[in-house]
Amino acid sequence: MHKYDLFASIFSIVIMSQMVDKESQSHYVETKLPEDFLVDVQEQYEHGTSLVLTEHGSGLLERNPHFFPLLTSALGNIDLSIGNAISVQAGIVMRSFEDILREKTPPETSVNEETKESVTISYLGKGSQSWALLLQVGGEDQQYVIKLPCTKGAYLKLDSPLALLRAGKQDIPDYAREMMASENIETEFADANLHMPDYLMASGFFSIARYEGRKEIPVVAYQRKMVPLGQKIATEISVKAEIENRKEWDGVIPDWTIGKHDAFREREDGSYVCIDPVAIL
Repeated sequence: MHKYDLFASIFSIVIMSQMVDKESQSHYVETKLPEDFLVDVQEQYEHGTSLVLTEHGSGLLERNPHFFPLLTSALGNIDLSIGNAISVQAGIVMRSFEDILREKTPPETSVNEETKESVTISYLGKGSQSWALLLQVGGEDQQYVIKLPCTKGAYLKLDSPLALLRAGKQDIPDYAREMMASENIETEFADANLHMPDYLMASGFFSIARYEGRKEIPVVAYQRKMVPLGQKIATEISVKAEIENRKEWDGVIPDWTIGKHDAFREREDGSYVCIDPVAIL
């Protein structure tokens, strides 16, 4: 049996990781990435082979045992398109970089001909720290977002996502820690109208979460509710880290309190979700 067909079976032997606070426990499955998933990237990072899964992520992999080889292929193809778009942009100063990226990065689909599983990736956007790519897994009703680190600074100095990772640059987000810190915020600072991303999985160099659409929350709601709430949470996190000596909060800050209105989306039920909730210092 191919090792990817065996991948789902490892869930019976993985270690359950518990991040314990005073009121609740969050459970994750800690395992390893397949050895030949972006192997040249995994080799660059000390914790590059680790993978942290939520219950939703485990379910996705059980339903799609060829997910990682299909993801590898689709990522490789769209990475080439992004690299070409960066090269084109360098010679065109009158058009926006986002326009060029959307034009030059058509969706890329990989299909397993035997099982008919498929993965489609399309360009979604670029933030200050991450590329965001839209992920559609064949047979899944929900769309997802995969985040990969981007070069900081001017567009003309950008690397494509995989080129950056293959270069072994170390100042990239720790996506696994961001995922766990976000879920800790939702657990410890529960607010009926605020949610963190619905994560599936994360490693040291990528994360996958539920796609929350494009409907931004009202500006007045951001200014009057989300900013004060973020400032309050930041103060309480500082107390937990410095006074209570809670190591899971070291270096964690809510990343939405200054000029980050576009970090929020409104769900169909009227609640808000912060799609870019934390920074790890």
